[in-house]
Amino acid sequence: MNPIRDFLQMRRDLAVASPGIDVWGAVLNSPLLIGGAAFVWTIEGALILATTLLSLVIAPRIHRRHPLSRLMGLCHLPWLALIPALAWWLFHHGHGIVFDLWLVYAIAVMTVSIALDTFDVWRWFATDKKTYAAARKPDPEVA
Repeated sequence: MNPIRDFLQMRRDLAVASPGIDVWGAVLNSPLLIGGAAFVWTIEGALILATTLLSLVIAPRIHRRHPLSRLMGLCHLPWLALIPALAWWLFHHGHGIVFDLWLVYAIAVMTVSIALDTFDVWRWFATDKKTYAAARKPDPEVA
């Protein structure tokens, strides 16, 4: 197990198979990591940073066993508890406009991501075992 190698392999596979998902991953995670590092002195920043890193460790592990699978959405499970807490903190503990805007961003993108992930994971368990890449390609039996 080499988490860095697994992460880089997952990124390469996503870039080839689904550029949209690859871009979404960068748009989703980069601001969370940067903001988490910048605001690590707050409980919210530390938790967002830790949860993002945890998700970035889980996703490549799922990818290693089920490449480009809809199951990769399970990596965002830790966010289910954090999003309501972030919303509560946003309304009860202001840290300034930049911090609050970053919290709004984190809540919004993770809520969208979890909604999409829920649909993907549900499809996986409902017998749609296609990978993201296979879902993009036309079915040769239909043509």
